[in-house]
Amino acid sequence: MPLSYSENGRFNRSIFFEAWNDIDVFIEDTCILMKKVFIELLRNHLPPNYNVTEIHQLGGRTNVIERCRQSTSPSRSEIYIIDGDLYLISSEPLVEPKLVTIPGYCVENLLLESDCIYKIIEEDNVSCEYAKIKEKLNIENWLNCASNDLIDLFVLYAVAKEHGYPNELIAFKVGKIQNKGIINKTKLSLRSTEILSWIRENGLIDTSQRKILEYKEKINASGNVIKYISGKDYLFPLLNAYICEYGRFRISNSETFKFRLSKLVSSEEFRQRLAQEIA
Repeated sequence: MPLSYSENGRFNRSIFFEAWNDIDVFIEDTCILMKKVFIELLRNHLPPNYNVTEIHQLGGRTNVIERCRQSTSPSRSEIYIIDGDLYLISSEPLVEPKLVTIPGYCVENLLLESDCIYKIIEEDNVSCEYAKIKEKLNIENWLNCASNDLIDLFVLYAVAKEHGYPNELIAFKVGKIQNKGIINKTKLSLRSTEILSWIRENGLIDTSQRKILEYKEKINASGNVIKYISGKDYLFPLLNAYICEYGRFRISNSETFKFRLSKLVSSEEFRQRLAQEIA
């Protein structure tokens, strides 16, 4: 049975790895897979003079932000990494020394590089050629279509969260509104109507409509819809279904798939954000 640490223990354990780490890295996620994904991403995105063999999982956005604000270590390089989450839609980015917000909803969004996905599918389906896989799946187009289908729902999620919506938002299973990795527009509409009905019943429709327009303008101005959709809870489950059920290709299980992608992908925006906070 793995050891369990208190929040203070998870933070202070970084001391024991100072000899192997040139920089202390603190993240939200607590699962073993995401630790391995982050280590691979950091190896590929930190400046080459920074070695990372271990990262420290603090268990939640609030914990990471509070520890970042309390940081008093001038002699050690540190970074604190948080997801964009729905705050990416509803708020301006947090600006704190040493704090890095992932340039997307969550770390899984950084893994959604189509060329890297094709390479892994080809490795798992050795009788299929890269070009044929790309032709059949056209993941670039699929990602854009899926994200454009879902963006209005995520805007509603952001508004509902601000108003204290009492039921599940992102935790709502995307499998309920898809078939073979393609969004079912009728089921999507029913989900959106459910959120809107709660907003109307609570007398919040006027305020919400103003926020919806504001958030849509912000998203359109960014020119990147994909980053606002949860990679973990929506895009990756959809992608797995699309590859296996629509494309009829084999792939490794979801966790292994993410880990393999973390070794291949490259995000210049993430690289610049890291460099800015450790400069």
